Amino acid sequence: MSFPFTVPLTPKEVITPTSVQRAPLGTRGMTADGRVYRYARGGATALVKGYLCQSENTGLDWNNATCSYLSTDWLVDSYVNATAIPVSTTFLNLSATMGANMNASRNLFKEGWLFISGTSTSAGQTIKIASHTAASSGSTGIGATGGKCVVQFEAGYALSEPIDTAAEISLVKNEYDDLVVAPIATEAQIVGAPNVDVSATYYFWLQTWGPCALKSEAEAITAGKPVYNSTQTAGGIQGVTGSTDFVGGDSGGYANSGRMIGHVISSSGTAVLQASCNILVHLTLAP
Repeated sequence: MSFPFTVPLTPKEVITPTSVQRAPLGTRGMTADGRVYRYARGGATALVKGYLCQSENTGLDWNNATCSYLSTDWLVDSYVNATAIPVSTTFLNLSATMGANMNASRNLFKEGWLFISGTSTSAGQTIKIASHTAASSGSTGIGATGGKCVVQFEAGYALSEPIDTAAEISLVKNEYDDLVVAPIATEAQIVGAPNVDVSATYYFWLQTWGPCALKSEAEAITAGKPVYNSTQTAGGIQGVTGSTDFVGGDSGGYANSGRMIGHVISSSGTAVLQASCNILVHLTLAP
């Protein structure tokens, strides 16, 4: 089934999580009032409406890991020990050769990305992942306990340049998969906020642009000023107040451990009130 680039959403749909996936992760949705959403899935812990979410941090071992290219057609085994994988290949059979924690459950990176770096001329390619086998760094062979990971590309994707052994492969999860409430010290990308409480592992529409009521930490935030993910309240927001959390002051400060997520539309000027309420923010994360 194909999906339009932007799905029209009703106010009810953005507050109705489901246990069953109904669209590809990252699908763009928009309500008639102009608010923008991305289709997402929550992680193992429930999410709370109005609290910022971040992508899951899966660690660094699968990032820029040098891999052996065993076969692009592992059933026929026609490219075993080849020095280059040819153009138009639509899946790779990879064997991790570095990293102490290269374990990957089956389809951990499904709907995520495979990208190529290193000194190879093939570097710079970005490919959507349809599926892959399980892999364990302490084993050999293909399958549930295998160290060799067979990655199938999404339909329409293929190598545009041949890959040689100078290349490095990275497998990255979809940024809208297994979301968590943004911790005080962010570990991954801030992606948006839900408009409804979301049960663990449920699918939902995550707001990324437009007016959104976000949880504030205990400080007064002036209307019109930029806001950042909080360094004091998990999932919360804070403004630029010249405090030690920021460098540069109101005119363009940057959070030491966060990022700007939007601008305040309207808020109370009383810090005591803001500690127990949400602030209306124009999100500017993914248009």
